[in-house]
Amino acid sequence: MAVMGAAFVFSLASNCDAESMPLNLNILPNGHVRFENGPELDQHALRAKIENLMRTEPHPYIRIVPDRHASYDAVAKVLRAFQQMNYGAHFGFTGISK
Repeated sequence: MAVMGAAFVFSLASNCDAESMPLNLNILPNGHVRFENGPELDQHALRAKIENLMRTEPHPYIRIVPDRHASYDAVAKVLRAFQQMNYGAHFGFTGISK
C-alpha cells in the first residue's frame, strides 16, 4: 500500500534546537533510505547510521520525507528502527516527496 495524499506536517521534536539544520531522510519506494545526497541504505545500514548519529550531541533533528510510492510498511520500519535504537523524539515528518 503506497502512502498517498497531500503533504502534511507532523513533528515530535518540540525540543529541537532551532539553530541546527535538520538532516533529511528520504524513504525510497524500494524501502531503502537515503540521508541527504548520501548512499542508499538498507535497514541494517540504517541502524549503523543511527548508532553514529547517537554519538553526536545533541542528536541531529531528522526530517523524514517518504517518497509518495513508499509503502506504509517501509515508513513504519524506519520509525521502528529509530524507536528501537532509543534515538528519542528528534525526528518528524515534513511531507511526501513528489
